[in-house]
Amino acid sequence: MEPFEAIDFYDIESLLTEEEIMIRDLVREWVDEEVIPKIEHACEEGIFLDEWRVALGEMGVLGAPLKGYGCPGLSYVAYALSCQELERGDSGQRSCGAVRGSID
Repeated sequence: MEPFEAIDFYDIESLLTEEEIMIRDLVREWVDEEVIPKIEHACEEGIFLDEWRVALGEMGVLGAPLKGYGCPGLSYVAYALSCQELERGDSGQRSCGAVRGSID
């Protein structure tokens, strides 16, 4: 499968920091490799793979904008970019990542 390549009509990427681009690309690659190939099966079975939850935590997506308690304290832009990429794979993925990031 070809990696996802978004069209940036408004050149928003030029406004992003290196960290924001790095986080977006990390989540984008993970969604391409781990979510999209497995999401149909997961939906048919009605499951949320435990490996996804673990990976979201390891990537720093769970609680992304929070500081302390092992959370990375990312900018809200980086957090939003990670949510956007998760949503591209599956809205359940985004919900999982967003719920933890909204408890601040």
